[in-house]
Amino acid sequence: MSLDGTREESRYRRPESVLVLVYTPQAEVLLLERRRPFAFWQSVTGSLEHGETHAAAAPRELAEETGLGGEGQLSFSGRQRVFEIDPRWRHRYPPGVTHNTEYEYR
Repeated sequence: MSLDGTREESRYRRPESVLVLVYTPQAEVLLLERRRPFAFWQSVTGSLEHGETHAAAAPRELAEETGLGGEGQLSFSGRQRVFEIDPRWRHRYPPGVTHNTEYEYR
């Protein structure tokens, strides 16, 4: 616990996330346009909450970011990748954390 009585872990993001690929049989892919902190396009993504599994995070992130839920099948692809966290975002993670593990759902 921190000095103010809050759980120290809740101050930071977990270095684990989900990538949710949404696509149709015609190979149309859903991309979201981000505007902050700069404009770019990406698939649905998001960090796991403390105590949450990646299987629970995937439908939560999909619903939060798109409003979609239950319209199709969402399953873990079995793929996970580790990547370096962009230095601009490292302050969001515990001190010394430089890499994130991402779990892919489709």
